[in-house]
Amino acid sequence: MLRDAKVEYLAWARRAQTTPRTVSLLYSGLNTPLDRIPFELADLERAVPPAYDDALLLEGLSKRYGVPVTEVFPALGTSQGIFLALATLVKPGDAVLVERPGYQPFREVSRALGATVRFFDRVPEDRYAVNPERVLREWQPGISAVVIADLHNPTGAMTGEEPLRELARELESRGAMLLIDEVYRDFRPGVLGTARRLGPNVVTMSSFTKVYGLGNLRAGWILGPASVMARLREMVDVFESIGPTPAQAFFRRSFEIVDGLREEALARAAAGWEVVERWANAETRVSVSKPAGGIIAWVRLPEGRTGSDVAQQLATDHDVAVVPGRFFDDDSGVRIGFGGDPATTRRGLEALSRVL
Repeated sequence: MLRDAKVEYLAWARRAQTTPRTVSLLYSGLNTPLDRIPFELADLERAVPPAYDDALLLEGLSKRYGVPVTEVFPALGTSQGIFLALATLVKPGDAVLVERPGYQPFREVSRALGATVRFFDRVPEDRYAVNPERVLREWQPGISAVVIADLHNPTGAMTGEEPLRELARELESRGAMLLIDEVYRDFRPGVLGTARRLGPNVVTMSSFTKVYGLGNLRAGWILGPASVMARLREMVDVFESIGPTPAQAFFRRSFEIVDGLREEALARAAAGWEVVERWANAETRVSVSKPAGGIIAWVRLPEGRTGSDVAQQLATDHDVAVVPGRFFDDDSGVRIGFGGDPATTRRGLEALSRVL
């Protein structure tokens, strides 16, 4: 239960990110200085309502993602969004179906809430997209929610709207919800969107973190049915009577710059992927699936090598940091981040070749 909850990956990541490395390929999101937000001291002096009653936030997110205001709930980042969504929809004794490889908090938060965790696999044969047949093959009575990320973490794979719509429809007929972490979705080139609109049982979570680099603001949100949003309003009062209003004030102002930040992010992602793709084409011992967008990629290692061993050797022998696959429940690979300086990314990949 909650008192025993632990997310090993996040604890490891905090330590790893504060350990100086010559080359770090850890980062899955960008970083934007807060002084780029057109903020004034007077913004802090204006009284603001609780975030879930803040019309500027609700209307801004509603307009940006094309959903009714009644289907928007602000959260302190995607992490809190994941917790709140699961806590609202999952009760002790339920089962939750989670993707593998996948983001560790999906399964650990579910377990902390007293649910049993089951898995379905994302596989190279499907280019790591969600395959509804593969998901439903693992179906059992008692499953209250299926949890995925789109874009996928760690591969960056995208699942098209039709497979997600089909899956949502099947889950609705079985009385289950589809929860989708969309924190990487805005890395997809083209028009903004959300899977929230694909079914009445779809709930999505995101933030201005990975794509926009505003992680310090904890500017996140949940999109879902109005009935779920109403339950969230009641639940959040258990944790806080009023949120961090300075961050909320910055959140309001951030809408003025996020379109420009997204353009920069897409350009950064394209430049980084060019380096990774060139290396992957030459390094035939590994398999790297092209992400649909973003600054992370999944490197499947040769038979007999594990992500944990390779990551350790990279750190010890070459002072290079990558994320071992064990944190995604699949130690057949490592996740690399390529949102930094392309020359640095190239050095890290060269070191990985030497380790191989």
